[in-house]
Amino acid sequence: MSQTDPPPIHTIEDLRAELQDAMALEFTTIPAYLFGWLTIKDRRSKFPDVTRAVQSIVISEMRHMAIVANVLTAVGGLPDVTRATPAYPCQIPDFSRAGLVRLLPCGADLWQLGLFIEQPDPVPSDVRERIRGAIDLESPRLRSSGALDLIKALPSPIPLRFQSIGDFYNALIDGITYLVGHGKEEDVFHPGTIGRQYTHFGGQDNIGVRNSAEAIALLTDVVHEGEGDPHRMWDDNGELSHYYKFDELAQGRWYLPDDKPCHPTGPRIELPVATDIVNVLPDPQMSAYAKGTPEWRAADAFNRFYEQLVANLETGLTGHPQQVDSAVGQMHQLEALADEVLKCRITDGAYAGYYAAPTFECRPYTDHRSLLPEL
Repeated sequence: MSQTDPPPIHTIEDLRAELQDAMALEFTTIPAYLFGWLTIKDRRSKFPDVTRAVQSIVISEMRHMAIVANVLTAVGGLPDVTRATPAYPCQIPDFSRAGLVRLLPCGADLWQLGLFIEQPDPVPSDVRERIRGAIDLESPRLRSSGALDLIKALPSPIPLRFQSIGDFYNALIDGITYLVGHGKEEDVFHPGTIGRQYTHFGGQDNIGVRNSAEAIALLTDVVHEGEGDPHRMWDDNGELSHYYKFDELAQGRWYLPDDKPCHPTGPRIELPVATDIVNVLPDPQMSAYAKGTPEWRAADAFNRFYEQLVANLETGLTGHPQQVDSAVGQMHQLEALADEVLKCRITDGAYAGYYAAPTFECRPYTDHRSLLPEL
């Protein structure tokens, strides 16, 4: 193992800690993807294809989060959804650059953010330059401004030593294999926890975990749904990985079954242009809205409902699985509350002229925007 390789997972305590980080990683993607979609003015009536694409990714990320929580429960851990709740902006891992997960309006930057988050390891050489969700750590401006120190201070959903999400999940799989291979299956996995797991995602998809074989199969499925198999874009169900779904949106064309990676040749996708997107404040925080204003009240109402959703996820993934269905239902209700925020135009202060946007914050509110340099 080289000095840059992540240390192997050799203890059950390490495995539980890394699974908690994986749950935080999956949670981090959900508001980031939802936020961009919500900024489309006529998202359902005018852009149904974009709506279906983004929603399919978000639903898949929710499934991934539940899978990780089930594996964590099966190995004797207790999922902590509250601690996993993201605060934006935050870092994600990358080999040579520091990546920021941000709340961005719909458009090219959002698609590039999706490509960056879901990128495989290694990134296909012919598209590396198209991934712009990263910050160049060699930038003289960043070094001279002290912004690098601020970037490094931002919260990270998973350890920064991994080169990609797939790299991280493969370390989890290797850890499970090691622990079971150097001990007894029953010392690692506890079948009796199945009653505390959310076992049927969407009512049908069985994601329960009772043993190492089920855990490894499900974690492998997470990798394939996200960055995809290095040698193919489509899974056995005919679904594109998230990376290539974002590539379709970035290039504005659908993939056909015989297309080569990163070269879609299908029909053009009708994508929203600037006039179709609400001019929102990027990376919104409650601190950007004056307390008592319409935008503050609407954003606060959104966040209070979001807190209830998080609480239901916490309850549902820690022994009362029926509450997960309540949280999924609340996810659909967030759209109406978000629209109330997006109606509010900021009229005073440094952000006058922008429209407000939901901040996906839990109380007490803290100011993360102050850590974000102008990039």
